[in-house]
Amino acid sequence: MENYFASFPETARVWIYQADRAFTPYEEQSLTPALKQFASQWTAHKLALRADAAVLNSYFIVLVVDEDIHDASGCSIDSSVKFIKEIAAQLNIDFFNRLNAVVEMQNQFHLLSPKELQHKVENGLVHPQTAVFNNLVNTLGELRAEWLAPIETTWMKRCFNGVKA
Repeated sequence: MENYFASFPETARVWIYQADRAFTPYEEQSLTPALKQFASQWTAHKLALRADAAVLNSYFIVLVVDEDIHDASGCSIDSSVKFIKEIAAQLNIDFFNRLNAVVEMQNQFHLLSPKELQHKVENGLVHPQTAVFNNLVNTLGELRAEWLAPIETTWMKRCFNGVKA
């Protein structure tokens, strides 16, 4: 992930949109120019934002804004949500189900519904140290350091409440 957004400061603000399925290689390839174009034209109060966007790990669209230059405003954030909703409609993807989790198992990323995650926890296939994407990170520094983290360090640790070791 160090290769993405390399020219942005650690304090840059991030928005993470997780898809409810993996992007196909074709979708990833076709999304990239659209994301770059949106980021290059993104404004707040008619001021250009220093922004970038990328598809990461086949499940995520990540938007980044250097708020040391200009803050993203409510209207600019609304425009980004509108843009993501347009992509969702075109690709028949839901980016707004915050309960699904993408976990790393056997060196691959897997999207799990809450029920699937609980089943894997109960059967010992997912444990507190299993890596999960924590989409609650807010800055690029957090994205780099804490986005892929052990479940036990995220809000999803509650999946282990009542589970016998």
